[in-house]
Amino acid sequence: IKLWSFLIYYDFIVFNHSRQYWFSNNDNLEDFDKYGGAKRNDKLIKAFNYFIKKTKFNNPLLILFEYGEDVEYSKQLITKLKLEPYVKWMPIMDRKNIIYGLSRATISTNSFRENAIDIGGVCYESLAAGIPHINNCKEALENSKHKFYQSPMIHALTEEDILNIFIDYERNPQKYKKIGQKSKEWFDENLGLGLAKKYAKLIELLAKDKSLGQNDKIVRGIFEK
Repeated sequence: IKLWSFLIYYDFIVFNHSRQYWFSNNDNLEDFDKYGGAKRNDKLIKAFNYFIKKTKFNNPLLILFEYGEDVEYSKQLITKLKLEPYVKWMPIMDRKNIIYGLSRATISTNSFRENAIDIGGVCYESLAAGIPHINNCKEALENSKHKFYQSPMIHALTEEDILNIFIDYERNPQKYKKIGQKSKEWFDENLGLGLAKKYAKLIELLAKDKSLGQNDKIVRGIFEK
């Protein structure tokens, strides 16, 4: 669509459609002084700034959205870093339009705050689009029972972590294209069509035996596979 037609001019596109929330403490987080705001978009901005000084890509681009409490603070940081030529701000838009642009990204990103894992819509959409996705997955990595333990999301927490992933992509893009493919497959199985089939099976079972409950082995077996 015309809204995203400019993307054809860029050869490395980092997509961040989470809200800008790193400078403010609207949620009254008790550890704000230590870890900052919920999304820590500033880490991504700084990592991208380091990357453009090293990369051989001709036209790298960081896409951000005018969404969240700290849009103006992010813009001030970008100005301070003289990063404006490499950043494109997009307006708030419908999810279907976000997905269209996201599907043309190189890498997507979400949240990088210490002491708070944030896995939600931004992550789901990136996985569904088959785009390699970077996020703080520390809790998932440490807890084998966490829903996203097996997901292909790429863990990063520090600016250096993010930067190293960008550099690694430049060295081995095929590795990340495979991650993108696995992301789509994982989403389809766990949150997309595969999950829908499990619910269809559940409805079929309940139609035959209305006495079944969530703790019955046959019911639990559907979602444990």
